[in-house]
This record gives sequence, structure tokens and C-alpha cells, in this order.
Amino acid sequence: MDFNPTEMRRRFAELRANRTRIEEKLAPMHAEIEELRTSTRKREDELTAKIKKTREPLVEIDREMGMISRALNGKTAEVD
Repeated sequence: MDFNPTEMRRRFAELRANRTRIEEKLAPMHAEIEELRTSTRKREDELTAKIKKTREPLVEIDREMGMISRALNGKTAEVD
């Protein structure tokens, strides 16, 4: 690389142009990734809500099992 100011400016402009071309190629890929993230977040939110609703009965089941276990002093195995 020639270190005179004119050549350095020319090289800088060349590098900037190369960088711009690469960024232009990357832009649609970044946009696609963001679109995927958005749809994934939406699906994740849907599944999280479904899981929460499906798990609701477990709270009562666990509470009752805990009460029974304490009443039996932890001896909850079935007796023949």
C-alpha cells in the first residue's frame, strides 16, 4: 500500500464501496432472520399459553398430594 494521502483516500473509498456492497447482500438475510424470529416468538407465545392452561390442574393435584403425603407422614406407597 502506498502511504501518500491521495492513494490512501483512493483505497479508503474502495474499501468503503466494498463494505457497502457486502452490507447490501447481508440486508435481506438479516431481514429474513428477523422475520423468522418474529414468527418463532409468536409461536413460542402461543405454546407457552397452551402449556400454562394445560398445567393449571397440576396446581390443585400437587396441593392435594402434598396434603395427603403430610397426613401419611410421607408413607404414600400403596399397601397390598
